[in-house]
Amino acid sequence: LLEGSLAVPGVELRVRDRFRLAERLVLRGDPDGARLLAQLAAAERGDDARRYAFAASAALPDAEAKRRMFERFAGDAGLPEGWVEEALAPFNAPEHAVYTLPLLAPALARLPELKRTRKIFFVERWLGAFLAGQADARALEEVRRVLAGELDADLRLKLLEAADGLQRSVAI
Repeated sequence: LLEGSLAVPGVELRVRDRFRLAERLVLRGDPDGARLLAQLAAAERGDDARRYAFAASAALPDAEAKRRMFERFAGDAGLPEGWVEEALAPFNAPEHAVYTLPLLAPALARLPELKRTRKIFFVERWLGAFLAGQADARALEEVRRVLAGELDADLRLKLLEAADGLQRSVAI
């Protein structure tokens, strides 16, 4: 059933492609999306498949699921950084801004810690994902609040750069 559900005639889909299709179904609220994702996660057992399944699970449209996933991002020292990076985009999908807006302040508050504990480009990916998923004035006000506080110069510049798209969205 799974292969037939995510089949594209004449195209052999890789594992990542199948997970991305299931992820989009979940993001779009397809009634079969979560079931297909669960079937795919059960069928694929490789390390990459486990990472893709984790990332796709971040797409679940549920405030409590988003909160739990954010807590894993923040508090699970055993969670590989690559898995977090893979999950940031589906977690922060614009379709789910209502679920992730309450997590924006804690995400921005973590910037100094992320700078100290993560690889060099992680902060940019974190900021890019969290801010790309927002488009309203409340999110921009949160960014401005953080910018008005104490923030290292390099983090301030990264936040300003990442907030450009949000600022333009709010202006429009």
